[in-house]
This record gives sequence, C-alpha cells and structure tokens, in this order.
Amino acid sequence: MLPGCCKNGLIISKTPLIQEGLKGVITGNFPDYKLAYCRTIEELTLLQLRRSNLVIADLAVNNASPRAICEYFYSLLSQYRDIHWVFLVPKSCYPHAVDLLMGPVSTLLSDEEPIENLISVIHAGNARSERISKT
Repeated sequence: MLPGCCKNGLIISKTPLIQEGLKGVITGNFPDYKLAYCRTIEELTLLQLRRSNLVIADLAVNNASPRAICEYFYSLLSQYRDIHWVFLVPKSCYPHAVDLLMGPVSTLLSDEEPIENLISVIHAGNARSERISKT
C-alpha cells in the first residue's frame, strides 16, 4: 500500500453500542483507517472483504450456533489471507474459535478484554498475530 493511502477496516457486530465504541477507538487511534460496518454476517459483501486490511468481528453477531459462526469465519479466513482478522470471542464461542480460527492472520480476544489490548493488536498487525487473549 502506498504511503498516505487509506487503510480499510470492517467492523462486524450486531450491537450498535459496540460498533460505535469500536469506531471511536479506531478513528481516535488509527486515523488512516476508513471504516465500514455490518450488523450480521448476512450483510457482509465480498467487495467489503476485498477492500479490507482489518476485520474486527464480534462472534456474537447473530443467533446462530457458536460453531456455525466460527465455521463461517473459518471459510473466509482461507479465502482472505491478506486481512488481519481480530475476533472478539464470547465465552460460548471460545472452544470453537480456538479450534477453527487460530492462525497466522488472526487474533482472538475475549469480549471482556481491555480496549488497550485491541489497540496493541491492531498496531502489531499480522506481525504478531496468531494470538489468543488470556482472559
């Protein structure tokens, strides 16, 4: 990417409060990111994914089973390897997320993690991915 070019981020969360909170954190700490938003995985488009450098996905995005949500994102991980994937993992998804979503382009953070850890993960990018939070 050329210096000064805008990076594209995508926030996937069904909760407006989480979307707005993440928007504030990203725009406040990473002004070079242009953000797009989806409330559910059904709203997600291939064009959004092709443009994205960063995806922050709240795994509580809909009422599907935790395993089904993780399997859906697993299929995307293998297709979009240039994206840094950050998954916000609720306790109900934890075992499935570890099993399916850990990899060289992803980071798993507990949905109870301090926001500073999310900022650090984004700063590190894929250089320090394949991590999982300890909470």
